[in-house]
Amino acid sequence: MSSQCKRSGDDPGVNAHAPFIAQQLRLRSHVPAKGFTVLEVLVSTVILAMIVLLLATITDRMSDIWRRTTGSIIQWQSARTGFEAMNRRISQATLNTTWAYYDGERGTGNLTTTDPKSYGRSSDLHFLSGPAASLIPAIPNTTTQAIFFQAPLGRSNADETRGLPQILNGCGFFVQLNDSADFRPAAAILQSIPGTRRFRLMEAIQDSSKLAVSATAGSGWVAGIAGEARPLAENVIALIVQPRYSRFDTSDSGLLAPNYLYDSRESRAFSSPDIEGNTLHQLPPLLQISMVAIDERSATRLESKGLSASDLFDGAPFTESADYADDMRRLEDNLKDAGLDYRVFSSTIIVRGAKWSGD
Repeated sequence: MSSQCKRSGDDPGVNAHAPFIAQQLRLRSHVPAKGFTVLEVLVSTVILAMIVLLLATITDRMSDIWRRTTGSIIQWQSARTGFEAMNRRISQATLNTTWAYYDGERGTGNLTTTDPKSYGRSSDLHFLSGPAASLIPAIPNTTTQAIFFQAPLGRSNADETRGLPQILNGCGFFVQLNDSADFRPAAAILQSIPGTRRFRLMEAIQDSSKLAVSATAGSGWVAGIAGEARPLAENVIALIVQPRYSRFDTSDSGLLAPNYLYDSRESRAFSSPDIEGNTLHQLPPLLQISMVAIDERSATRLESKGLSASDLFDGAPFTESADYADDMRRLEDNLKDAGLDYRVFSSTIIVRGAKWSGD
């Protein structure tokens, strides 16, 4: 058995197609390689740069929104924390009222044991709320209203009274424009840091060893306690305090202080369709507390325009309780017109120590 090798050149079919294959190979060898032109490269570079710029802008915008949102959340949390702390303190207000004999009619005149003509309430303590400029005229740059009272907060630096949870302290709240440098420790390194001038909610808690309300006539004790106030919340521009009847006493939860001023040491007769009485030595059953705060960016913008929070009030607002809704609406409109971000905190507090009576 034998085998034969057959060369491709001996195949007549292959030889017939050889010229065509050679021609195709020559044509392909002369076809230029495909690529990008200079114009295409430039266009793609511009498009890529625009995409990168767009992404950078979006990232920057999102970062700015994140910073603003985070700052606002922190700001509002701080304001709300201060607002809730103030409400807790106010709800603990007390007068520790007793009954005593007076030498006048219906609990008026002076306390007496020798010539009694009537039987009425008596208290050495004091509750006071109203326009800050009237209550604490010696404290500069105050706005809207203030409130002062005594409460069993248990604050004492004296060894013999420290640790008594029900010991009385003087307490007060008001809004003031001041500088943060005024409240720093005396360390030189801290004093060199520039302060910020802002409106702040101020809190004053007087040590029980300094409590002098029972030995002070009128509202003279208020000036001493206000001078010890410290910041409780930043960028608070308004505090409004409205003493009210209880809804259980009146059908309309009427106002106890038509001009916002309530003084438990003054005899002020009042009446409503449901109840009559006098504010002397009585705590208001309810207090409607409203607080307006702005964020730090708004406070900076306000400062850069050379405006203060008092410039946002039209005339002398919050002087008549009946105009509260209109005054608050005008204040909000002014804040919006100035491009300021703000929040209004409001609550109605039940004063637990109030034993209200129309007698």
